[in-house]
Parts: sequence; structure tokens; C-alpha cells
Amino acid sequence: MNNTINHTFTRIQYPDINQASKPLEVISYGKIVLVNMCDITHLRGDGNYTFVHTIDGKQYLFSKTMKQIQKKLDVHFVRVHKSYTVNPDHVVSWLEARTILLRCGRQIPVARRRVHTVEQCLTDEYRDAG
Repeated sequence: MNNTINHTFTRIQYPDINQASKPLEVISYGKIVLVNMCDITHLRGDGNYTFVHTIDGKQYLFSKTMKQIQKKLDVHFVRVHKSYTVNPDHVVSWLEARTILLRCGRQIPVARRRVHTVEQCLTDEYRDAG
């Protein structure tokens, strides 16, 4: 698989790590942990479970579907695949073969039927950034 960069978002303004945002309540090892929305890079759905991935490499398991978790998130998260939702603030570039690269280094597939919509969302998001 050729992983050459097809399109890079050069004018992205990355969120401030200390920026206040509405936290998402996560239960981890029996304790409630608050995760800032701006720290979430992507969600990965697996049936009735959803893994929430953060910029520091941690992942949290929810026993809810990705659709249920998305209702709690900010509206700017983008569904790119049946199993993936991404935070556009952490998208670095488009790679060839319908894949996007996140700031954490993770490559996320984009469903064939969602390519046009995702491309439009990301283009609109970063058209006037910078």
C-alpha cells in the first residue's frame, strides 16, 4: 500500500491543550474520569462498544454504540467510516487510498461512499484557518 500524502492541511490551527471544553465522563477502572473533547482524536466502534482514543495515546472503552457516544460529543466530529469518527482538529492530511492521517500518527480509513462528504467537511473546516 502506497502511503504518499495526497493533500496536506497546512493552515490548521491545532487546539490549545489547556483550552477549556465540555468534558466527556468516562468510567475507567471503576472511577469517573473527565476527558476534554479537544483531547479526543477519534472514536472506533466495535458493535455495541466504542473505544475513545485521546491525543496522549490512551483509549477508553464505552459499552455504548458510536452513535450514542456521538450524541454527547461536539457537533464538529465527522463520521468517516462505519467504524470510525474523527475530530477534524487532529486531521493532518489525506493519504492516497481513502485514508486520513491524524496528528497522533494513526491512519483512519474513509469509506468509499463517504469520501466526498468527508472531503467537503474538512475543506470547509480549514478553508479560512490560519
